[in-house]
Order: sequence, then structure tokens, then C-alpha cells
Amino acid sequence: MAWSLPDLVRRSADRAGDHPAVRSAGQQWTYAELAARAEDMAMLLLDHGLDRGDRVAIYMRRGFDSMAAINGVMLAGGAYVPLDSAAPPDRLAAVLADCDVHHVVVSPEHRDGLRQVLKSWSQVDLVVGAGPDDGLPVALAVPWPAVDGYRSGAPIDVWVIEDDLALIFYTSGTTGKPKGVAHRHRSMLANVEWALDEFGIDAADRVPHLTSHHFDLSWFEMYATPAAGATMVIVPETHLRFPPDLAELVAAERVTTWCSVPSVLVSLVQRGDLAERDLGALRLVLFAGERFPAKHLRSLMAAMPHPRYVNMYGTTETHIAAFWPVPTLDSDEPLPIGQACRHVNLGIVTPDGTMATGDETGELVIRGPSLMDGYWNLPERTTQALRPETFAPRCQTVAYHTGDLVRRRPDGAIEIIGRGDRRVKIRGNLVDLDEVEAVLLTHDGVAEAAAYLVDDDTAPARIESGVRRKPGCTVTGPQLRIHVARLLPPPAVPDVVEVLDDLPRTGSGKMARAELRSLIAERTAARRGAASAIPAASVNEILRAVLVDEFGRDPAAAAEQDLVASGAIDSITIVRLVAEIEQRWGVSVPNTEFVVTNFSSLETMSALVERLTNDGGRTDAEPHRS
Repeated sequence: MAWSLPDLVRRSADRAGDHPAVRSAGQQWTYAELAARAEDMAMLLLDHGLDRGDRVAIYMRRGFDSMAAINGVMLAGGAYVPLDSAAPPDRLAAVLADCDVHHVVVSPEHRDGLRQVLKSWSQVDLVVGAGPDDGLPVALAVPWPAVDGYRSGAPIDVWVIEDDLALIFYTSGTTGKPKGVAHRHRSMLANVEWALDEFGIDAADRVPHLTSHHFDLSWFEMYATPAAGATMVIVPETHLRFPPDLAELVAAERVTTWCSVPSVLVSLVQRGDLAERDLGALRLVLFAGERFPAKHLRSLMAAMPHPRYVNMYGTTETHIAAFWPVPTLDSDEPLPIGQACRHVNLGIVTPDGTMATGDETGELVIRGPSLMDGYWNLPERTTQALRPETFAPRCQTVAYHTGDLVRRRPDGAIEIIGRGDRRVKIRGNLVDLDEVEAVLLTHDGVAEAAAYLVDDDTAPARIESGVRRKPGCTVTGPQLRIHVARLLPPPAVPDVVEVLDDLPRTGSGKMARAELRSLIAERTAARRGAASAIPAASVNEILRAVLVDEFGRDPAAAAEQDLVASGAIDSITIVRLVAEIEQRWGVSVPNTEFVVTNFSSLETMSALVERLTNDGGRTDAEPHRS
């Protein structure tokens, strides 16, 4: 096995340099080309002051350049910090400050966003991917054309080993402070080795790159693929919003191995017109990050009966730790997480601190080489999460405490019962409900707030909330969604915020959360029943109005330009758009349809909005025929 993550690419380049490594839109890089470009990036960073262990921010869409950049950072001995491009600028600046970033690699479409981030963090010395004319407040900006061929054959004299820091994934954190999960090369390599052995991935496989770099599930696409010498197929962001395009891409590229969160697969089976595609090359479907409603999984397995389906479980702190090959489903019971991966041990700790026997319920704890190194700059939180546990007599070792309450079924598979805290999984992201409530309470018009998880078989897991407004205040639910979007990442924005004069109470005056949930469900259903379809012309009108109001854009120009490249569309703009639709027509549009903000034009965006609104905003509608 390799000693470091970039060594996976170099070994495949040595074995079969002409084999396709990355494909996108009819273009491709071979492994030899990917390795060369990673070396160019590494030498550039070394020449401009990167030291071993320095953190480098990656502010990019997934693509050819991002793969070269990430491998180049690690090849130079650095650790990469992937940024969530949909997060508010102040939050990204907090990430850069927390891990003391002085080098940033950026895509052209994120230069304007980076300019906003650097207003709050002024310690960046080098930006790769921008030029002197871009006006960034940094000492040196190196455009992309200057990267290609930079090393000029010079050797890279850095020995990167498994104990070096490789990356830091930032989660939402609590009380507004992002929390960095630091991993060394060995933790990711342990997971990669397990995946290759368990699933038989080899050079003939073609793997779609669906997952954003800042999400830990991206490990499979980014590292298991080159470890096997397989071909990675970049999936454009817009394809994730238009399932027929995604299904067509999977068919055209003869994709064999899939890994994503369940919500992408639910969208694919509902609206991807799978019966019209030739997906016979697909042999393996892996999913993780959230619960997969059994009825939707049954529909997927009926539409594509030939692949092997596997439910995987893991956390940002551990990578994948458990898996369960899915048999024929004959009930709507939640899927178990299954058994431990070969490279880890799972334990169930009961409330009295002992390991569970039989079907006792307790907290899931995980040990093994794939554990994180710790939380960056948070030693107390690290100590709380990584604690000694006795897995066997005279065998005490450090284990990660997940917070998930589990029990073992009679067949030996582990199933999740719930959580012992207020953190929930939304599209694979851990969101703290207490933090959502705290942010809602920062609005001047809110006196009290409650947030809760809705996780049923009708749609992917989502957050809803109810608030008690202050007397005389006229704040609306859509306005409060915008407020949350300005302060928290997209997964933490509630799909529904119901504004009430008072919240349901128990006899003792406490908030009645179960009654609140029922009340909001009734009101949401009533709004959907009364909603009417929105003409496409009205959608375009709203889009232009939001762009002009938010950014001062010329409506005529906005209709023609690439909205992403111009910086016109971000997560707040999307929430504003949805809020305007809700206020005008009473249509509830789920956040799951708008978590990716990379729309290429008003035309593609209005087409999506028209479909959603004409479906009444439902995510459980019949498959859409385009």
C-alpha cells in the first residue's frame, strides 16, 4: 500500500501512465498528466514558502484542476482544507483563521467570493488560480496558465509519510464556531485499502465524482479510484439538480461504481427516467451519510436490479466504519448499519460504562487506524470525543464516541436507535439543532425558537422549526430562513420556519415539541394544497428582481451571463429566491433542491423552479418526464 495519498496517483502513473485518470465533458487526463500537474502545483507551493504541515485552502469546484491542486498540496507536505463554497464568507474566513491559512487555491468562479472572505482574514500571502488584475489583497496571485509546466523537471525533495497531516474537514461546529476534523494520511489509506479489498475495485472501473471536496464522503471517489487505477468521471453540479442529465451521464460514461448520499439516489429514481437509460454497466451502488427510506430504495432496486447495493456508515471523525449489503427489502423498517469494516472495531457502551451484551442499547464507539487525529485547536473537545474503552479483557484503547445510540439485532447487524445529543444528519452533514435555534434567536423579531428533525419515508431528512415572534413584529418564515442562511451553511437552514404568536405548551408551561411538529405539518400541508402553478415568465421576473436587489446586477446582462462565474449566485441568493416564491404563491420548496448553488444561467435555474413549483414543492412526486 502507498505511504501517502498523492502516492496513489504516482503509483498508478508508474503502472499505466496512459490510462484515463479523470474525465469530464469529453476531455480527459491520463494518470501521467495528473501526476505531472500535481507535481507542478507542489513545486509552485514549495517555491513560495509552503512548509511541511502548512494548511492550504481549496476553494474550488471538483474538476481537473482541483484534483491536481489537492494532490499537489499533499505532495508538497501540506494539508489541504476544502472550503464549502455555499457557506457565508464570514464562516469561511473563520475557517482560514482557525487553521492559520496563508495559501489558497481558487477556481475562477470563486474569485469574487474569495475577495469577500479576505476582508475578514488578511493573512493570505499567495493565491493560486487568480492573476494580478483580479484585485485580491494578497502579496502574490498566480494564474492557472502559469501553473502548467511550472516544475520544469525539477525533483520534489519532500518525503511525505503516513504520519503527516493530510487534510482538515470543517463541520458546522457549535455556537457559530467551525470545527476542524484533522486526519493524517494513514487514516484515509486504511479506509481505501478496505474498500478496494471489499468491493473488488480495479482499473476497469469508472467512478463518478459526485461529492464536494469539503464533504468527507469524497474520500471514496478521490482516493479509492486512483488507488485502483480506475477512471474518475467528474459530474457537473447542474447534473445533480437535473436527474435526467445525471442518469444520461452515468449511461454515456458506462459508470460501474457509484458512491453518494441517499438523497441523490432518491432524486435519480424519482426524476431520472431510469427506464429510458442503459445503466447495465453499473455493478455497485454504495450510499452513506443519511438514512435511505426503504420505499425509495426498493424503487431504485426495482428500476436497477443488477447492481450490488451497500449501506455504509461512518462519521467525519472515522470515515466509513460499518457496512451492510442490502438484501431484498420486504418492509419499511430502517436499514441497519451492519457490521464493522475489517480495519475497525465497533463497541456499544451502555449507560453504566460497560460493553453491551445481547441487544442492550448504548452509544456506538469506534477504534482503528481510520480515526481522526483530533479536532484542530480544540484539545478539550478532542479529549471528550477520543476516550479509552476496554474492547476485550486487558485491551484498553482509544475510541471515538459517536453519540449514536445503537443496539445489535439477533442477526448480528447493528441498528441505530437515535442520538444522545441534539446533532442530526442532513445530507451527510452533522447539524446542531441547538445552534439553529440560537441563530434564529439572534433575529430581533424572535422571542423563542424550536428546531427539530423530520426523518420519514416521504422525503430526505430535513430541519423544520417554529418560532414565537415578539409582539408587534411582522417577520415571516422566509425572512428567517434568509437570516439563518447568512450565518450557517446550507444544510443547517430549515426547510420550514413557522412563525406563531405562541408555541404549544404543556400543562406546566413548557414547550410541547410534539404538538408543535404536528401543527407545522398541518399548516405546511394546507399551503401545499392551496398552492398554484407559477408561469415561467413569473419565475424569470423573480430571478431578475432578486439579482438586481441583492447584487445591483443589470437584469438584461444577468440573463446572458454565467451566473456562477460572475459571482451572482450564492446560497443566500437561492434562499432569497425560494423565500420570494413562498411569499408570493405559498409554495413550499425544499432545501434539498437548492443545496448546490452552481446554476449556469437564468434559463437552467428557472426551469428547475418551474418544475418544483408546478409540483407544489413536493419531493415525493412522480418521476418528472422532461
